[in-house]
Amino acid sequence: MDFRELQYVVAIAEHKTISKAAEALYITQPSLSRFLANLEEEMNLKLFERINKRLFLTYAGQQYVNTANHIFALKSELDNTLNEIARSELGSLRIATTQTHGKYVLPRCLSLFRTKYPNFEIILHEGGVDVMEKYLADGLVDLSIYSAVPGDDRNPDFEYLYINSEEIVLALSDDDDYSKMAVPKEGFRYPWLDLKQLDRITFLMMPMNWRVSKIGNLMLKEAGIKPEKIIFATLETAVSSAAYGVGGCFVADICKDYFESAKQPRYYSVGRVPWVVDFFVAKRKSTQLTHAQLDFIEMIRSYFG
Repeated sequence: MDFRELQYVVAIAEHKTISKAAEALYITQPSLSRFLANLEEEMNLKLFERINKRLFLTYAGQQYVNTANHIFALKSELDNTLNEIARSELGSLRIATTQTHGKYVLPRCLSLFRTKYPNFEIILHEGGVDVMEKYLADGLVDLSIYSAVPGDDRNPDFEYLYINSEEIVLALSDDDDYSKMAVPKEGFRYPWLDLKQLDRITFLMMPMNWRVSKIGNLMLKEAGIKPEKIIFATLETAVSSAAYGVGGCFVADICKDYFESAKQPRYYSVGRVPWVVDFFVAKRKSTQLTHAQLDFIEMIRSYFG
C-alpha cells in the first residue's frame, strides 16, 4: 500500500463514480477500474457497493478512507514541520560548554539566537573538557564550546571551528606594587611579571581537571616555586578574590573583557613563554550543520572572534 493507492480510493469515495474520480486523478477510467478490482481482490474485501451506477463505501471501505485521511493529515503535518526546519524556523540547538565559556559566551550569543530563532529548543550541558568531547562523540550534542592548547592531540573525528586564541594570564589586585614590577616583554599581550617574584603570594587555583589549572601548575613548576594554594569551585569567585587582594588567579584573558564585578583585577602575562590556548567550537565531521547552527557559530565569532 502506498500514498497513490490511498489517494485513488479516497477519490473514488469522494466522486462516487470511476469516471469522475479518474478525471480528477488524471488517469484513464480503465486503469482506475483495474486498480480497484485488483485491490479488492487482494484484500478479499469489498470497499464499495454499486447502487444505481454510483459507488458507496462499505464498512470496510469507510475504515480504509478514515485511516487514509488520518495518514494524509500526518503527512501534511510532517511536511510542514520539515519545511519549517528547512527554513530554520524550527529545530534544536544542542550545546556542551565548559563553565568558563558558558559564563562568558552563552549569555550574549544565546540571547541573539533566541531572538532570531524563537521556536528552537535549546539543550545545554556544562562540564570539563573531557565531558565536552564525550558528549560530542556520543552524539548527545551537536556543538562543543571549549579551548585546547595548540599541538594537543585532537579527535580525528571532530572538526574544530576556530574562534580566537586566549593567553593564560595572572589576575591580581590593582596594587601598584605589582604594576611597578611588571615589564613589557615581546610576544606577551600584557605587562609581564616574573613568577619567581610572587613566591610569597597565595595562588587561587581551580580544580586540577581544569585546563587553566594544569597550565598554571606547569608555570609554577617551571618557575621553581611552591606557593600556598587555595582551590576554588568557580572561576568567578577566584577572580573576584584576586581582585580584592586574596592572591593571584590563573585565567584565560577572555575574562579581561567580560568578567563582571564591583572590583576589577589587573591582568599580567607570566611564564617563560606565552601559554596560548585555541578557543573553538567543535563538531563531528560526519554531521552537516543546519543554517541555524552555523549562524550560532557566527554569532560567537561576532563577539569573540
